[in-house]
Amino acid sequence: MTEQLKNQSMHRHIYLDLERKIVTGEIGFMDQLPTLPRLCDLYGVSEAPIRRALDELSRDGLIEKRRGRGKGTVVIKRLVPTTMRGLLMLGGQEQKSRIEACHEVFDLIAGIQEASRERGCRVQMVSRDGFDSLPSADRSTGYLIIGMSADDYRAGAELAARHGVPAIGVNAPGTGHVASAVRVDMRYGAYSAVTYLAQLGHRRIAYIGGTRSAWMAPRVEGYRQALEEYGLPFLPELVRETSGLDEAEDANALSAVMDLPEAPTALFAASDFRALHLLNACRKLGLKVPRQTSICGYDDIGEAAAVEPGLTTVHHPRHELGRIAVERLYDLIHDEAVPSDFVVRPHLVVRESCAPPAR
Repeated sequence: MTEQLKNQSMHRHIYLDLERKIVTGEIGFMDQLPTLPRLCDLYGVSEAPIRRALDELSRDGLIEKRRGRGKGTVVIKRLVPTTMRGLLMLGGQEQKSRIEACHEVFDLIAGIQEASRERGCRVQMVSRDGFDSLPSADRSTGYLIIGMSADDYRAGAELAARHGVPAIGVNAPGTGHVASAVRVDMRYGAYSAVTYLAQLGHRRIAYIGGTRSAWMAPRVEGYRQALEEYGLPFLPELVRETSGLDEAEDANALSAVMDLPEAPTALFAASDFRALHLLNACRKLGLKVPRQTSICGYDDIGEAAAVEPGLTTVHHPRHELGRIAVERLYDLIHDEAVPSDFVVRPHLVVRESCAPPAR
């Protein structure tokens, strides 16, 4: 790369970095920018790209170069950064295990924080206990509702309505709980997993997991849809309800289906935590995975790729969901029209825990 091209790319990097600091308030209104030599040291470049970046910031009305008394380069644009308040509705009636919820929330928050930095937004995470202490919201504020039940999303939406600000339900279980939602098509995720097992040749596929909650019912629906499309019967004895909290509970579910006169050759677990429990239980029972039993999970947590054999699972795009939620809420705050319901499709990650059934 020639020196001229290098300077062109560096000036843009410097411009964007200084713009971000001004937008987020890191460099405040009427604050003075570092001197030219100091900026050269900070960015490790010559004066040329620094001068060009400052010229463009001045042209765009963000800074002003002043002479005489009080000379220097100062921020002249008064900006109020957009605030994303994440309402963590993690109390009350739980419809997910706390393990699953915490894992999901951490990934969501990482996506929210990453997208907020890129947009120059402030992020505040607020638990339900802190709602009464929230300062009044203004037109530059929006709420991201992260809950564990349909009631959580309704409560968050009511709070946003009282404060007069827009809100997005992040991973809301279906529609109707909040005016705008970003969610994952969990029915399709389960459908793709069971379809894969059927395509491998499995004809008796068990379901281990929840069946009634707003997050689990779609996974059962996807399981049933895939069975139907492949001409496989839905057999109640192959469906075992577990909470995902207790390894012994999942081990008992495995023993129950394996003790049937005709045992399943594949297991679809409604979460990776259940699938990991099943893998461990198979080892204790002497069942070889995938030679004797195939196992597929749902979520694609970090441990799924680390276990032996690697767990085939459905990737639930939590990080992506957080990013999309920020983008949509940002548009709502700035009066852009967005659809009320945005659905993200998960995808299957194939690893070593699944194989065609043994002859």
